[in-house]
Amino acid sequence: MFLSFAYALAASTSQSAVVTPPKDCEMYVRPVDENGRVRESPFITPRDISSIEFDKTDPITGFRMWRVVLTKEGASRNASYTGTHVREKIAIFCGATEISRPMIAAPSSDTFVVIIPDKVT
Repeated sequence: MFLSFAYALAASTSQSAVVTPPKDCEMYVRPVDENGRVRESPFITPRDISSIEFDKTDPITGFRMWRVVLTKEGASRNASYTGTHVREKIAIFCGATEISRPMIAAPSSDTFVVIIPDKVT
C-alpha cells in the first residue's frame, strides 16, 4: 500500500535540508507522544528498509519527496503501527538527525513517502 504521510513543520531541531537521500542514511521511524516527545524505541530501523530513493519534488511546495520501500518484516511492523496510530505524529531520522515529523494520515505497509521541507525548523 502506498502512502504519502502528511507532514508538519514541527521538527524540534533546525538544520539544512538534504537534497537527496544520502547513501549512508540509516533511517529510523520513532513514535512521538502526545506531548511532542520522541520515543527512544523506533518501530522502523535500517534493517527494515530495502531502499530509499529520491522520488520527486512537489510542484506546489517545492519540497523533496523520498520513497521508502520496506522489507517484508518492516512492512508488517509498519502496517501494525500505522494501523493503530492514525492522526498521530512520528519522527523520521536519518541517523541522529530528525528530518521530518509527519502525521500518519492513513495506515501504510510496504512503501511510504517522506516529505522533506527546504528547512526543518
